[in-house]
Amino acid sequence: MIIDAVLHVPHETLGQFATVIDSFGDTIRYHKIWEDQTQLKTLNADEIDFLIVMGGPNSVNDDTPWLADERQLIKAVQAKGGRVLGICLGAQQIAKAFGGKVAPMRHKELGWFPVEATVDDLPSGTVFHWHGEKIELPDLSDQIYTNSHCPAQGFRLGAKVYGLQFHPEMTTTTLTQLLAADKAYLEAPGEMVQSLASIEKFDISNSNGARITKMVYESLRRS
Repeated sequence: MIIDAVLHVPHETLGQFATVIDSFGDTIRYHKIWEDQTQLKTLNADEIDFLIVMGGPNSVNDDTPWLADERQLIKAVQAKGGRVLGICLGAQQIAKAFGGKVAPMRHKELGWFPVEATVDDLPSGTVFHWHGEKIELPDLSDQIYTNSHCPAQGFRLGAKVYGLQFHPEMTTTTLTQLLAADKAYLEAPGEMVQSLASIEKFDISNSNGARITKMVYESLRRS
């Protein structure tokens, strides 16, 4: 299977998803927005079986042409029966594409915090968060993850579209890259903003991100 992965910035990559994809013998076809912001218009949804849309610094509410192009692509892939997975900004893009809303949070959620699965087929656990906006779920979606600070941590539309507000894909390498590029984001005040030292000190092996990554990918792949 070919996986089409949309990356918005160089420091938010597939991480654990790349490892899982490789374990299935699947192939990744990358679309790097920072190299060409017009490329999404040229993609043919009929040629995409599995679309992954990663995170980034933009807001879905920005008046930026490629964001609208991306939402159109998401809807087109879903309409032809393809699989779609969104992480952080990608999840917000899915939500907005299908009628949900995205708005700023009172306090950002930055660091390692738990999420609770609201369905039986996915695990709960501590995962990485890096966002300042929240999702109001679209109609017909089912919530799959929550926590007390940001209730809409994950959702799905049917069996083939998943959105995760958090970052289960984090590895030591991807975390280092993200913090090197965006650590100024941590200057925001708030009870859910961990210090740089606390984030770096956390042992990623104590996160359930790798397990969530694998189970979400497997679920979508067999759908």
